[in-house]
Amino acid sequence: MGECEESELTRLLREQAGGFASCRAGAGGWEPPDTPGLLSRFREAAGLGWAGLLTSEGYGGEGAGWPEAVAVVEELAAGEPRLALMMASHLTCCRGAEMWGREDALREVLPPLARGERLGALGLTEPEAGTDFDRPRAALMVRGEAEVAVSGNKCFVTNAAAETPFSLLTFARSKSGLAALLIPSEAPGLHLAHLYRFSGWEGLPNHAVVLQDCRVPAGGVLRDGLGREDLLGMLDGAWLLAAALAAGMGRACLEEAAAYARRREQGGARLAGHQSAAFRLADTATGLELLRTSLLPAARRLRDGEDVHAEICMLKLHSAGWLEEAASCAVEMCGSFGYTLDSRISSLWRDSKGLRLLWGTRELARLELARSLGLPK
Repeated sequence: MGECEESELTRLLREQAGGFASCRAGAGGWEPPDTPGLLSRFREAAGLGWAGLLTSEGYGGEGAGWPEAVAVVEELAAGEPRLALMMASHLTCCRGAEMWGREDALREVLPPLARGERLGALGLTEPEAGTDFDRPRAALMVRGEAEVAVSGNKCFVTNAAAETPFSLLTFARSKSGLAALLIPSEAPGLHLAHLYRFSGWEGLPNHAVVLQDCRVPAGGVLRDGLGREDLLGMLDGAWLLAAALAAGMGRACLEEAAAYARRREQGGARLAGHQSAAFRLADTATGLELLRTSLLPAARRLRDGEDVHAEICMLKLHSAGWLEEAASCAVEMCGSFGYTLDSRISSLWRDSKGLRLLWGTRELARLELARSLGLPK
């Protein structure tokens, strides 16, 4: 990717985030992370201002944009994919809250998120309905003249952590349509249920959340009466950051596989000297370059308020599939060692499958793309 295309701020943030993630890898090598370690790293990253990248300065944030967020998430993903996923979820939560919240409420709820004192969690998926983000089963109810409560179940909520306060951005049905809610983890009636243990993403704080007549605090109803189109700006941002995750993780796969191929001898020569191996690495590098050169234009258009939904659907659809293939190629390049739990390649491979499911499957991305192209349901 031509560096001249990036602004000075974006380049600086890319270098800073790359150094942050590589220092961690260089200090102790690869090892399966745990939740306390991830939370500690998130607080360190927040101390550099990244938790508030997409939050306006008036609410305690950095006032940057999507190109800067993409650069930070991509660089973190190359060294610490789980931290990058936590950051992507947090940034999407903050951006959605600012899109819909009232100014008086945001002055109270956004600064702690921007400082990283609270995690931002995103609840799009429900056990009964999947990621039908515009048709939630959760329902908003009025209790008396002023009290509002919500009941429903949300699942696979990244950054819903038992160890630290978080704020949940989610959606519920109301008499006016859709309501966007920002609910603190301390709210009466919000309960953490099942802690998910995935095939990948070890240590990631991800719980099912039960909202049982949960009392929403003042300012927690960001906006009521939203329609489906109102949610696409937030979904576009989430999927753009998912593509940035794929770019960073794919780069890590390429680097690990290439390093192994340079030092491993097979058939009397270095593995990298065999044409078949060299071609597979070349194909991975080509896919990575094409993905990375697509990210910045999409981020700029999203920042500028252009209709970029179809383009980002394509990015989500392509990037997750490409990453899974790149990770599988890296495992095969490293042979049996790549398949062991001691191998970072194995971890990236398992994580890559999870990225296909993040904030909606490829089928959802295809449906969204078809809709944006004007195709019938």
